[in-house]
Amino acid sequence: MAVAKKSSKGYRGYASPLGIFLFLFPALLGYTVFTVLPIGVQCVYSLLKWKGYTPLLQFNNFYYYTVMFQDKYFWGSLINNVRIWILGAFLEIPIALLLAFILSRRVRGVGFFRVLYYIPQIIPVLFLAMIFKFLITQEYGLNGLLRAVGLGNFIQPWLSKDGLSQWVIGIPGTWQGVGFWIVIFIAAIAGVSEELFEAAQLDGANDMQLLRYITLPSIRSVVVFAYIMLGLGAIQSFMWQFLIPSAPGAPMGQNHTLGSYIAELAMSYRSTSNLGYASTLSVSLFVISVVATVIVWRVNQWSQER
Repeated sequence: MAVAKKSSKGYRGYASPLGIFLFLFPALLGYTVFTVLPIGVQCVYSLLKWKGYTPLLQFNNFYYYTVMFQDKYFWGSLINNVRIWILGAFLEIPIALLLAFILSRRVRGVGFFRVLYYIPQIIPVLFLAMIFKFLITQEYGLNGLLRAVGLGNFIQPWLSKDGLSQWVIGIPGTWQGVGFWIVIFIAAIAGVSEELFEAAQLDGANDMQLLRYITLPSIRSVVVFAYIMLGLGAIQSFMWQFLIPSAPGAPMGQNHTLGSYIAELAMSYRSTSNLGYASTLSVSLFVISVVATVIVWRVNQWSQER
């Protein structure tokens, strides 16, 4: 009894306001230094005339924001972000959800397939990009396969044709993300009571009905979380645009997303005058991310209230 009482006092000490603050302080400090402060600095840079070496003293009268709304590359990059989100929303998440449901139903060799689908997550992104670019640009890759099976009319310049390359460049990221969401959805499905599935099966429900009426409502919050993270990832996407650049002959910047466009402006070797404009686009990227998250969250709440 004495030990239990002492332990209880100890736990009350950890749960005190000071104890909670001490536990949270390292995380709060890191978040402030590496997230909050950089956002604040970017907001300041976007409002000042700055060429990278001049004093940050002169207000630019929102000049960079005016330029942004007139910049065709900004709007083109934003449309490419939307394309990546569409690929994820209609391919990545649904495929991962379906495969997770199948793998959770005690199929033979389930362990092997779980590892197989997760392999793209542990392969270096650079290696995947090199393989993907090789397959769609070389004559003995995808185009060679189409020619061999008599579908030569479908051969395309996959990375240089405007309107096509913007979709193609989002495919490897979508494929890589499926394995990650399979793991998340399998863990969520494992938390659903097996009695619900058994009762539905006794009533004659088939697998698709189990997925629609039992699984999806039970893991709704996880699916919403997946779409929120997918939206944030699509908005901030930039890696594949650098690893798989447009093929020669493509219009300049046609495959840029907002993230890769910002990175190119900020790291351009031609001029330092783009740093202020890159800061403006970074602030816009942050605002778009927040708005997109709020919209998805509100749509989920609205659908639950109906």
